[in-house]
Amino acid sequence: MPTPLRGLLIAALLSGSAAGLHSQQTGADKPVLLFLGGNPVERPPGNPDPYSLRPLVPDEQLQGRLQQGGYGWFADCFSTKLTPEFLRQFNAVVLLDVPTAEANPALTAGIRRGLDLLRQYVAEGGGLLLTGCTEYGMWALGRDIEEMNRFLEPLAGKVLLEQVGEKEAGLRIGKPTQQSPSDLAWTGNVVQQALTAGGGGLAYPTSTAWCYYAHPVQVGADWQVLVKGSASAYSYTLPLGTSELGTDTKTERPGTYTSAPPLLAARESGKGRLVL
Repeated sequence: MPTPLRGLLIAALLSGSAAGLHSQQTGADKPVLLFLGGNPVERPPGNPDPYSLRPLVPDEQLQGRLQQGGYGWFADCFSTKLTPEFLRQFNAVVLLDVPTAEANPALTAGIRRGLDLLRQYVAEGGGLLLTGCTEYGMWALGRDIEEMNRFLEPLAGKVLLEQVGEKEAGLRIGKPTQQSPSDLAWTGNVVQQALTAGGGGLAYPTSTAWCYYAHPVQVGADWQVLVKGSASAYSYTLPLGTSELGTDTKTERPGTYTSAPPLLAARESGKGRLVL
């Protein structure tokens, strides 16, 4: 993700009333982000197990850019004992996957209560970025997205269980490294509006395995679409979790969008803002 677009997402989260909050985690008035993982735990928030933070902590490059931009950050797992007081310490929450209640039936009540608290947090002025699948949810076969859509339903937003692809060879990018799980594609289709001023574009994954790596979104009139795929981008479905060596099982099926699928959108909710 280019730096301008990364800044765009942060600006989208922190605009409005959210910018008036301050953090007790750092004791400073600078904006502070909470990176919240999707793996549910029963311990109270605020004292995470260091090993469990491995997939949640921003890499060195992003940490440097956050520091350069004047932002603090904190990382934690999704606790079934989340409280409004804990969430109010942060200007915005980056929810790195949504806990899957189906995979954690004993924790379902706590997961749903925590998600309700996040909705309340936004209504009171916080910012919330929902990212979709990360390391925790990549094995979930879309169940985490179903849980996310349950959260988004009252807000007229939906993440489609589809993958975004790119037909134009000039916009397709190979894997950044040999270990990377997916090829990438590029879009410069940043919708021109106040929130996107200076946004350059977005590189997104185009492959699938046990989950779709880049989902299109479907949003109502209260949302502002920020970024779309190119005119030659499209969405498709195929069976998840099947062998890459298969042929029939890996045949793409047409998805909802034949061109320019929406990739990022934002909306106001109460005094706060969501970015999807």
